[in-house]
Amino acid sequence: MKKFFLMTFVVGLILVTKGFAYETGGYAGSFLRMGLGARAIAMGNAFTAVPQSAFSGFYNPGGLPFLKRPQLAFSGGILPLDRRHNFIGFAAHLNPRTGKSGNSPNQNVLEAGLSLGWVNSGVSDIDGRDSNGNPQGMFSSSENAFLFSFAVKPFSKMAVGFSAKVLYARLPKVQENNSALTTRGLGLDFGLMVHPISNMYVGVVLQDVRSRYTWNTEHVWERGTTTVDRFPKILRVGASYFFGKKLLLSAETHYNFEQGWRFNGGAEYVYRNRLIGRVGFKADHLTFGLGINLRLWRLQSQLAYAYDANPVLPWGDQFVTWMITL
Repeated sequence: MKKFFLMTFVVGLILVTKGFAYETGGYAGSFLRMGLGARAIAMGNAFTAVPQSAFSGFYNPGGLPFLKRPQLAFSGGILPLDRRHNFIGFAAHLNPRTGKSGNSPNQNVLEAGLSLGWVNSGVSDIDGRDSNGNPQGMFSSSENAFLFSFAVKPFSKMAVGFSAKVLYARLPKVQENNSALTTRGLGLDFGLMVHPISNMYVGVVLQDVRSRYTWNTEHVWERGTTTVDRFPKILRVGASYFFGKKLLLSAETHYNFEQGWRFNGGAEYVYRNRLIGRVGFKADHLTFGLGINLRLWRLQSQLAYAYDANPVLPWGDQFVTWMITL
């Protein structure tokens, strides 16, 4: 059985290398399509079917009830062109009980999970100029998503959940009074995680339902209007398989409703339960990374690094993540 799944993943990853070139930009909300966390990015963002992660609320909220212990995560991007991409999040497994009596022997346990997170992205050191080329100072722009995710496990092998995203974006000094132009929005993700057989997970996610920015330019242009920038919806389907505690293989395909299909794949290998190597393929380029398991302040933690060799940039995106198991 293990040989069968290994061959399946090898063939799948070979096919992935023939995927189409694909960009995250061109539409609103591209910062949410870059990926999140060094572990997932190093594995090519093939994380739809990887459970037990503090990043489940971002990739697939259906994975939250499979968490065994609470997790806290910090992630930062070292990106070219003065860009930034940061995250802080918390995820936990819940055991709310059902039944009339708290001491009833027939009482059932409805497993659940929740997470909170904040994604911050933007560009700093923008050299501002007027129409005559005169310096106007250095500007910075930002986009933010505040996530609340919740999921339940109605069956022992299946969980469903959602993520609500409060969106906030800011463009500096563009209004008549030289103040920033801001916008807010709300989006939803819906996720399903299934554990059909031992060591295997299957995930399905629909992302950015009704996610949008609504811009009001009445104080920018003489005849300002209201403009709506919608985020493209994305459908993701993935599978992962754990070969014991050493090897993880993951692959996924997803459909961007504006830009078409994309294929990602990745692998993770743990050496002596301490050192971790990761590699992935993200649509049209490679990703890779390293990790190390540490024990600090009597808590298990992991420090991870990822490199995303994006071909459209002067050099690749780099990410560092610290995950703490509480």
